[in-house]
Amino acid sequence: MKKTLHAIKALAAGHRLLALIALEKQELCLCDLQDFLGIAASSVSRHISILQKAGFVISRKEGKWTYFRLVPTFGESIPSTLLRAVLASMEHCDSLEKYREDLREQLEKKDKDRCR
Repeated sequence: MKKTLHAIKALAAGHRLLALIALEKQELCLCDLQDFLGIAASSVSRHISILQKAGFVISRKEGKWTYFRLVPTFGESIPSTLLRAVLASMEHCDSLEKYREDLREQLEKKDKDRCR
């Protein structure tokens, strides 16, 4: 029960839900998430740390950069099950489409040498 409560609490913040949307289809570095969320790097790190501890996000290190992505959504683990439900509930949310479009534009304009 503690794992479930911890995972649900991790989802109880707008910036963390937006981070899940950003990571839904791609792996991103901290600077990409910072640009997308429009908050300080330390705040992004804190939100991502909470999502990692809850089992929603995993990371990999490449040189000096750390990249984040969602855990696989198959399987019956608590994070996978909740993540599937959350992403499905936000899939056709019109108010979130602007965020998705902003992220697409941001990634298209991104300096290719940044985070590489």
